[in-house]
Amino acid sequence: MSRKINSRGYYNSEIATLKKVIKKLKPGKIVPIHTFHPDKYSGLFSRKIVQISDGEVFVV
Repeated sequence: MSRKINSRGYYNSEIATLKKVIKKLKPGKIVPIHTFHPDKYSGLFSRKIVQISDGEVFVV
């Protein structure tokens, strides 16, 4: 089963807040969206980072 997830909203999270959310949720993967620097996420988090190009479909 696949579902399309659409994330709309223009929220700027500070790194500390983002770290708190990740720590609390404990996701298996992190998919950076709405960022110009998705490559920097691997240096911030020890979880698997999945980078997706614009227009690419990601099946959850």
